[in-house]
Amino acid sequence: MQLSELCRAAAIYCPEPFRNKDICGVTCNLERVKKDTIFVCVKGERADGESFAKEAVKKGAVVLHRIPVEGELYSDDTRMALARLCRAFYGEGIDRLRLIAVTGTNGKTTVTELLHSIFTRAGHKCGKIGTLGIYSDGKRLNFDPSFPEAHMTTPDPEELYPALAEMSKDGCEYVFMEVSSHALALKKIDALMFELGIFTNLTRDHLDFHYTFENYLKAKARLSGFCKKFIVNADDPFWGEISAKAISCSEKTFADFMANSVMLYGGDGCEYVLSSNRGSFSVRSHIAGRFTVMNTMQAAACALTLGISDEHISDGIADLMAVPGRMERIILPDGADFSVFVDYAHTPDALENILKSARRFSKGSKVLLVFGCGGDRDRGKRKLMGAVATKYADLTIITSDNPRTEDPSDIINDILKGIDKEKRYTVIENRADAIRYAVNEARSGDIILLAGKGHEKYEIDKEGTHPFDESFIVRKAWKEK
Repeated sequence: MQLSELCRAAAIYCPEPFRNKDICGVTCNLERVKKDTIFVCVKGERADGESFAKEAVKKGAVVLHRIPVEGELYSDDTRMALARLCRAFYGEGIDRLRLIAVTGTNGKTTVTELLHSIFTRAGHKCGKIGTLGIYSDGKRLNFDPSFPEAHMTTPDPEELYPALAEMSKDGCEYVFMEVSSHALALKKIDALMFELGIFTNLTRDHLDFHYTFENYLKAKARLSGFCKKFIVNADDPFWGEISAKAISCSEKTFADFMANSVMLYGGDGCEYVLSSNRGSFSVRSHIAGRFTVMNTMQAAACALTLGISDEHISDGIADLMAVPGRMERIILPDGADFSVFVDYAHTPDALENILKSARRFSKGSKVLLVFGCGGDRDRGKRKLMGAVATKYADLTIITSDNPRTEDPSDIINDILKGIDKEKRYTVIENRADAIRYAVNEARSGDIILLAGKGHEKYEIDKEGTHPFDESFIVRKAWKEK
């Protein structure tokens, strides 16, 4: 593709000497630079692309600068330019896709999985992008073969736009995408228009990146500007700042879509009547937790808005027996008289929600919590999570959870600043040992919650990324017990 054509797509002036130059790729990663690629200088948290511009030229690249350089490509917003260039170069066929975006602190993955189940049940070919991976019509797409299990919620433009193009090639009609606050702040999706967007909720998270809650809120609010229609959780206090004009969902107040006659079945899910000006019908979900009501309601509202029938919505929600790592029950061998759930909860609000849910269906038995906090992430939420843990759990086992470059003991000490020392708790730094301890402590009817890792099958520390399967550790510990 000629550089002049790419520049037009990205609204960049193309100097005369470059106009007939053929381009073979777009990247902001120096390691991926080769002859006749465009190297886009973006400023990151740790490095500025301008520092690598000369090296990129030596490799034969054309450089798009974020600081004016006479006679060379320039943009005052290289992140937006990167998205537009990648869309133009890699994104053939994206216009044929109907894109649905889901953002919020918690619930993105569950809502995305519910939508995929509903639209698949309705006979549509679908793609999905999120924390659980990138899938096109049931086929997993891996753009990082070095470690396919570890990836971003919303991929970088160099992976995102080729993935969407692959989905178009595979005949997908709808694509359901988790859109993170990082992706919005870094303008990864700025070359897309979504058929519909969904806002789930907003609580404290990612302040290591955004610094303030206000910045976090502003990042989330950007999404509505890229959506033709927008659905909000009207029970969340911040919904009006996310999108003033939106389709509303509520359990508590009058809204466009309302959940009435809610029945909670503990670990077996929930049931309610979904009502709107389109009529009413029953929704039954097998996913545990009170938050499942809002998650399923928003997925149903999206599907109804896009013309899916009541029957396909009900069936699609009922088809989804569990979402990996979201209040997912670990199946134990016969003879186990306690329950174990894993959940991705890594914010104070998410942790409180899963603990409250476990308390509701524990039927008087004890709730044992194993949790830690991630390294190189928002330190301020650690003591808040410690407070939540000891408030709602009968036994809190504080452990490690992806410490990355930090010392696990430092992270644990931050958590300990918030705990209620009158409550029962212990510290076991090694996560596998902590899980074994919980299994040994569990008695008949007890519930063990393993919070933080959810679907992840790895642990990240100073040495790198290592396989780590909580379900395997639980089953082995039960066998030993």
